[in-house]
Amino acid sequence: MLRDLALAEELAQDALVAALERWPEAGIPDNPGAWLMQTAKHRAIDQLRRGKLLEKKHAELGHELEQRELRVPDLEGAIDEDVGDDLLRLMLSTCHPVLPTEARTALFKQLLQKFKKMTDAGQLRIELRDGRMILQLPNDVLFDSGQAVVKPDGQRAIGQVAGVLKTLTGRKFQVAGHTDNVPIDRAKFASNWELSTARAVAVVHILVSQGVANEALSAAGYGEYAPLIANDTAEHKAKNRRIEISLVPAMDELVNLPDVK
Repeated sequence: MLRDLALAEELAQDALVAALERWPEAGIPDNPGAWLMQTAKHRAIDQLRRGKLLEKKHAELGHELEQRELRVPDLEGAIDEDVGDDLLRLMLSTCHPVLPTEARTALFKQLLQKFKKMTDAGQLRIELRDGRMILQLPNDVLFDSGQAVVKPDGQRAIGQVAGVLKTLTGRKFQVAGHTDNVPIDRAKFASNWELSTARAVAVVHILVSQGVANEALSAAGYGEYAPLIANDTAEHKAKNRRIEISLVPAMDELVNLPDVK
């Protein structure tokens, strides 16, 4: 329908968020896969409609600008839908369940805005995967090829993330390094295991230096063995080279999850 892999991935993620919002109350449908596909299709149709509306508005404004010198308004911002408070409550409950509901909603709105600036700049991607909120930072922003020293731009990006994470008191975070499947040829690292681990540790040190508590952090290296996508093109390899910071669920949250049937 879309012929755009990146957009299709975003729509699939939107469908997953919708499932996390609705299934705990309404129950898991008889065919979860079909439900997710139908939801993603509805999102795709809405996306196409907004795109056509935007094209129409741009055409109308272009015609008017030929007659008068007017400033074109921010149409994209005008047609974007706001994220509902119910969804904000759902997502924030995974990262700060101790706060009252109203405080969680207000705090997550602040976090969403801070993260949005980074995502718009291509420095960060947020995903919900296996019940965790995961922050993805591409390695190409953080590190040079085969190196574990964080570049200045990467240090600034990690500093922005730290400013958010240190507000989530009582939470634990795992920093995980991932590589593509190109063998490492540097004497300092015997394999991609060592490289990915060293990179994760380097990020942990910066987070600590920026105020995140030592006891809240752990580091792991997955090497090339947890790819997001096949390492069959240069673009896919770049996507697999990444640092992921995941919010680790507390044990009492896992034990007290509702029995959804």
